[in-house]
Amino acid sequence: MRLYIKLSLLFATASVTQAQISYSISPSKTVSITAPYSQTTLTDVYQVNTGSSKIVLKWEMVLVNLPLGWTVSMCDFGACYGSIPSMSTMDTIPVGGQGFLGLNVDPGTIAGSGIVKAYVYQDGYYSNGDTITWNINSSSVGIDEISLSNGISIYPIPARDVLNVNFKSGEQEGTYAYVIDALGRKILNLSLSEQNNRIDISELNEGVYYFIIENSRKHILKQIIKTE
Repeated sequence: MRLYIKLSLLFATASVTQAQISYSISPSKTVSITAPYSQTTLTDVYQVNTGSSKIVLKWEMVLVNLPLGWTVSMCDFGACYGSIPSMSTMDTIPVGGQGFLGLNVDPGTIAGSGIVKAYVYQDGYYSNGDTITWNINSSSVGIDEISLSNGISIYPIPARDVLNVNFKSGEQEGTYAYVIDALGRKILNLSLSEQNNRIDISELNEGVYYFIIENSRKHILKQIIKTE
């Protein structure tokens, strides 16, 4: 009788623990990236909350093996970082919502390939996490071609007072954008409701910023340079 009770308790505990793991990975745990020369390419892996309560996800770096001279950074659900931190915690993900972990890569004009791995897990359940892998190859594809494939044109770069953001017809619907500085701080929040948008950046200090565009169809990051 004692043995039966002990086994029953162990089974119940295991069932509760398993039930707490309530997110799925999209599009997959392993993604391949072609990073164009002199262009920041953002590739997100999403964690969808499939449970009945909000969750908190944490992550830590496992491997960063990239060619010397590439510029890389990370964004997650809550912040963007000027480099790749060793670990972090995402903002709370509501029921039905999704978190993300994104790798930002600019190879400059350096040919090569690399790999980045991060371990994502639900707070309190470290041993039941997932390893996300980005396989990256640099490419000499031009910036104009990348802008056209996204249906978005951003210019001029560098820019002094005004940044133009133009969409193909209909692509601007439900689009928001924000500007992040090199320290990961959100500087501007914008709603891009027009097909052709002019954004005043005259008050920004000179330097490098990340311009992020989001809607239900796209999540795009571009590095911009503000001049005086």
